[in-house]
Amino acid sequence: MAWETVKSNLLEELSTLVDKRSSEGDRQSLHNLATAFFSRFPAEDMRDRSVENLYGCLYDLLHFMQSWDAPEPKVRIFNPEIQTHGWESKYTVIAVLCRDLPFCTASVRGELNQRNIRIHALASCNLETRRDDGRELLEVLTQQQGELPGASHESLLYFEIGRHSYPEQLGELRETLRDILAEVALVVDDFGAMRQRLREVSAAVADSGCVSQSNRQEAIKFLTWLERDRITFLGYEYLEVQRQGPQFEVMVDETRSLGLLRQRSTRGAMDLRADLNTMAPEALQRRQLSFSKSRQRSRVHRQAYPDYVEVKVFDAAGEVTGQHRFIGLYTSSVYTMNPVLIPILRRKVSQIIKQSGLDPPSTTDASWPGSWNCFPAMSCFSPAFASCATPCWRSTGFRSGVRRGCSCAGMCTASSSVVCSTCPGTATTRNSEPGSRIFCAAPSTPRRPSSPRIFPSLYWCAAILCCGWIRRSSRTTRSTKSRSR
Repeated sequence: MAWETVKSNLLEELSTLVDKRSSEGDRQSLHNLATAFFSRFPAEDMRDRSVENLYGCLYDLLHFMQSWDAPEPKVRIFNPEIQTHGWESKYTVIAVLCRDLPFCTASVRGELNQRNIRIHALASCNLETRRDDGRELLEVLTQQQGELPGASHESLLYFEIGRHSYPEQLGELRETLRDILAEVALVVDDFGAMRQRLREVSAAVADSGCVSQSNRQEAIKFLTWLERDRITFLGYEYLEVQRQGPQFEVMVDETRSLGLLRQRSTRGAMDLRADLNTMAPEALQRRQLSFSKSRQRSRVHRQAYPDYVEVKVFDAAGEVTGQHRFIGLYTSSVYTMNPVLIPILRRKVSQIIKQSGLDPPSTTDASWPGSWNCFPAMSCFSPAFASCATPCWRSTGFRSGVRRGCSCAGMCTASSSVVCSTCPGTATTRNSEPGSRIFCAAPSTPRRPSSPRIFPSLYWCAAILCCGWIRRSSRTTRSTKSRSR
């Protein structure tokens, strides 16, 4: 390809320039840094760049890496100038040096996108270096030399964003990026411990004798399914219920908190206290496994609202003694997965089919998989889904095999009280730190809807309206011509 050829020629000239200009002590480090850094640099972003500018950028990055107060991330935002930095750019540059961790690049990019900061070029690389006891750079190693003991594994991130005339005013952005990378480190360091905690919770669920066996088995299957890379864990906390006679108190056991919940306070204790005050023991046992949605965006991995998975703990008498709370982001495959393959959700699917009055779909029904695409799989976790989806799907004829919109689909997972135009009820929410539990006031037995055969698909409605408009336009054109004659 043309751009690959341009990049290859530039890198050859850069290698020659490094041998010609660099000092003996920096020469090999510059070669190793150029190999790691520019190998990840997009070829099309190399256009209009001179070899002199590439050399200045490379040498400046090496100087940026010279001293590092590890493990704290190092962030620099500046406008490159020839007089100060030895190279120039029409963009503002963000350089980041941090530990070699996953999600670093995606997390920083997500924050820039959230602020509507345009990214013109992006490159990142994993480096192996050797540093002295004062964390001063001795040399940049090759990937093979990174296996040697004592090597430091680091990540170098490079962003070119829209030009900012006064980069010194971006101090708040610099501190935010440092905080985000610190959160990434918390999540990655505790990820193994959170997976182990999930296994322990699954074993504890199996010993909950007060919960019906079918509910226990379904909960265990869901937790096992969750462990198979279905979720990126962000944090964990344990709520302990301390009882003194009829009185009780719910406290967070901070010694057991992991990930982001080491530093973040939630309203989980308040919600559990409300459940204990308002729900009977039998209802709590039926809801051993529950879900809620965070109302605070994640800054790790991707800018999205995480989900809570909550598992209650019971003693031999059936009283709640605690609750495990995991927070995380479901992986992308979950959002497009057929809900009938997901434990817990498949029960809701069965309930919807039963309440809809339609025949159970056969395995050869081609329209069946597409019907579920009307609702994202994770929307089914909402307690309101079954009560709202049933009348909606019945009234719109979801077995037609055509994707259609339903006002209830989005509103049942909204963050405020809304009226569903198709469902005979109102979807309401109850705030839970950043999380919100979702309930629906719709009656469990919906009103008898019209036959789904009466309602044509939206596609055919649009086609009929369009054809009618064309006919009217053609008649108007003919009448105009006749009058002109």
